[in-house]
Amino acid sequence: MNFLELLLMSRKLSFEEGRIYLYGKGVLMLPMAPIANYFSAVNNDDTTVKNTYSMSKSAILSEYKENLSSSFKSSAGHAEFLRNNINLYGYGFAEFENSNFAIPGDVFIKDSPFVEALKGVVKKPIDHVLRGILAGVVTAATGQDTDAIELNCAAVSGEKCIMHLDTKAKLTAEFSELCRTQLP
Repeated sequence: MNFLELLLMSRKLSFEEGRIYLYGKGVLMLPMAPIANYFSAVNNDDTTVKNTYSMSKSAILSEYKENLSSSFKSSAGHAEFLRNNINLYGYGFAEFENSNFAIPGDVFIKDSPFVEALKGVVKKPIDHVLRGILAGVVTAATGQDTDAIELNCAAVSGEKCIMHLDTKAKLTAEFSELCRTQLP
């Protein structure tokens, strides 16, 4: 049974009169072009980049914290939940360094639809919403305030995006320039 079938059978994913619900929360499916155009437009304003990241992290913490802390008892379960949801939301294929939540650690994203839409168009990393989602889920799952920076964006160069997770203090000490433009 695949993850989508499991969600449907456990009533974690439902469709009702033009609405889609995941874990009881409304979700929306949009064409990639308007979202990619939005990311490209805001990418040159560091304040908007930081606000987009913060809002994504806060939203995930408020929406999923209870579900994450009560549903999974191991970091492997949290990692599987996050990997499956990144895939389900259409952000691409996610893999964790060591196949687990290891803080500090890296998350590798392949086949992101943003890369397809923005490769060669942007000069800086663009996955601010995904960074916020990662930071929010890891914070909710581990109880340790975690942030995420994008070390490599496949839309700028390379084959995959690399998100690095750690505390803000440690990220700032090691990656000060990226943190200046990516973290609030």
